[in-house]
Amino acid sequence: MVKASVPVCIALLSAACAAPPKHTPEHYKLRSPTEWERESEGTFLGSLAGLDVRIELLSGRAPVLMTVENVGEQAAKVRVGPFTGVREVPIGEVLLRQIDAGPEGGPPMRPYVAMQDLGLQAGWRATFFLDRPLGRPPKLGEYFDLSLEVQDAAGKRHRRVLPISWERREYRKARE
Repeated sequence: MVKASVPVCIALLSAACAAPPKHTPEHYKLRSPTEWERESEGTFLGSLAGLDVRIELLSGRAPVLMTVENVGEQAAKVRVGPFTGVREVPIGEVLLRQIDAGPEGGPPMRPYVAMQDLGLQAGWRATFFLDRPLGRPPKLGEYFDLSLEVQDAAGKRHRRVLPISWERREYRKARE
């Protein structure tokens, strides 16, 4: 029986090795103009109600990484995610740390649900790892507005969006 399974294993391994590698990973991409400043391809910066913001559209485990730093002197409430949609399931995780501290020394990473209120004290940073911004896997070509909403100490709400879509990354062939 073992002798009969060896050729089957070899056939399966050779078929897997012969399969072409995936050259077009999907990722989120800017869909239309935005008020956020473009730092580089897939990276956006800005300030909203006294908070410094960096948004990175990545390939991999967390396709959207948003860092919000409260560099002001007052606490603020922050909400992240698509403004409409599911509110019951996590869209990712959030990590809270003091701005001037390293990655250690703070509360553990915790699940984050879309547009959930998150208190952000002065001198603290919230890093959102959004691996499912819609609460489920995206579909190719699907688009939405990723919102950041900030409520300042006076109770005024400020909102800015990043219109993004789930696209297939295109690679250019190297010239020979």
